[in-house]
Amino acid sequence: MTDAQTPQKRPSTEDSDGSPAKKPCSEGKTSKWKELLDERVQEAVKEHSRQEMLDAVFQRWDRDNSGEIDFEEILPHFVKATNHVAEDEKEVRQKFQTFLKSKGRDPTKGGLTYDLFCSWLGPATDEQVATQYVISVQGVTQEPFSMNVDLAVVKAYEGKSLKEILDAPTSAIQGLSEPMADILKELDVHTIRDLGTWKFFLIARALVVLSEKESHNKSQSSKGRMNIRHAVDRAHEAKNLQQVIQLHPSAFNMFSDKAGAVLEKLKIKTIQQLGTRKMFAWANAMVELEKYEDLAQLADFRPLLEKRSGREWAEVFFFSLMSLSLFRRVGGEFEQLQHGAGWCEGCECVVNAAAVLCTDPHGS
Repeated sequence: MTDAQTPQKRPSTEDSDGSPAKKPCSEGKTSKWKELLDERVQEAVKEHSRQEMLDAVFQRWDRDNSGEIDFEEILPHFVKATNHVAEDEKEVRQKFQTFLKSKGRDPTKGGLTYDLFCSWLGPATDEQVATQYVISVQGVTQEPFSMNVDLAVVKAYEGKSLKEILDAPTSAIQGLSEPMADILKELDVHTIRDLGTWKFFLIARALVVLSEKESHNKSQSSKGRMNIRHAVDRAHEAKNLQQVIQLHPSAFNMFSDKAGAVLEKLKIKTIQQLGTRKMFAWANAMVELEKYEDLAQLADFRPLLEKRSGREWAEVFFFSLMSLSLFRRVGGEFEQLQHGAGWCEGCECVVNAAAVLCTDPHGS
């Protein structure tokens, strides 16, 4: 027989010992995720109207709460859709702009309003809308998130989201004690977010990075027009990058004596030391990555949350607050919860206290 006539051997569905062949681990995980996704999509279609799901998705995608979804906000969701994975950013941008123009909207003056967003998803089926709702709002993921920056923060903030860490006081970052954090407050730097976006650190870091690429060819540098005149005092305007980074931070324009004294206490005596200080760099890196963080609830917790109505959750929240008040009065149980009680034990205390308050709202 020729090759064309030779019967093709079918892939075996059994292992060598005759048992059913095992699927690769990755296929198993993908299959489970798809099953979970399909299940949650069907639940969403049954429990929520199309309009409710569109409302929730719009609010989730509108990250800056401007009332419009701009291109940068829609891009991560658009390219993850199975029918768009092969498209690059340029193609997606063109489609986004074409749609806005077709609706009489200038792409340079705004993004998708709520009405345009609903129109854009108009052709989608209820199941497709529900898929976006489950992924974007409920936070169903293929696997649990495993990312952390635990080595950059103190123990109390390990496992927290980037937003939670950035909103924390500066003492939450490794290497910065509470006394030092109090000193930074004199510069109006109260949170880790403030630390990572402090103007003078950003300038110092840029100078340090570019100083490594500075040529020392005098004939070339004499013809240059590059300068940072608006960032440094007049006495330092003509200095090169290598010279500037060796200066004290007070060389910066508008740098106060108070700021100089604070940096001295942090043992930062040059612009180079400021631009390479790790705690500032960690904070800035978190600020950048937070732009891409999705704070939707993880799927593992949603089954519990979805069983309750808004009113029921309001009651739970109210009684939880009341429980904490009771703990403060009782003293002992709250003290135990504060100092090392396990999560399950702590939950039990909350439930017990809430039960007491349900029968005796005044806590007598």
